[in-house]
Amino acid sequence: MSALDARTGALRWRARLGPANATPADYLTATGAGVFVSTGTRVTALDPATGRTRWRARFDYDVRYDPVVLGGTVYLGDLAGRTHALDAASGTRRWTLTTEGDSGLWSVTGSRGVLYAGGRDVRALDPASGRERWRVPLTARVSVHGGTVFAREDGGTLHALEAATGASRWRFDTGGRFQTLPVVTGGLILVGSSNGNLYALRATDGRPGPPPAGPGPRTW
Repeated sequence: MSALDARTGALRWRARLGPANATPADYLTATGAGVFVSTGTRVTALDPATGRTRWRARFDYDVRYDPVVLGGTVYLGDLAGRTHALDAASGTRRWTLTTEGDSGLWSVTGSRGVLYAGGRDVRALDPASGRERWRVPLTARVSVHGGTVFAREDGGTLHALEAATGASRWRFDTGGRFQTLPVVTGGLILVGSSNGNLYALRATDGRPGPPPAGPGPRTW
């Protein structure tokens, strides 16, 4: 793996991730906490300034998604559908959540001290222990804004869930596959679909159209 100066393209460092016939580095995340790279069943953490290896971890199944780093923890999704939480500094395993298999929709995000995981189901988890707070039977990717979790089913349905309980607020069928993450602004959720449409949905009820008129900025 090579690191290049973003301004000049000059080589900063190179790091060997494995033997010459190793699985290519398919998934990578770089943050101030480190550079995390998956090569098949192996995940390597590198120092972003020097490329020095900090730690390596091995798993029973290939790690299939870009690592997610939140609050000193790196979260990984593997081919078996499991979510692994590792200490970002040391690689020590904190917990593993086992689900019913890989859905191809693994995702993890966090907000207000809660971890939200998508895949075979949408779950709210305790970040420190992995303990489940609630679960909704939706096979979907997740993102979160304020008190709402957005679950994007592969068929094109967007669900708005109450972040504290998982209760459904509304749902909207785009009629195509999602091409963008939901963007929230001015009381609207903007999302693009493979059918060529960009939808602006009211945050209150998920219906297309402008948000209710009122004085000052609209927040929710």
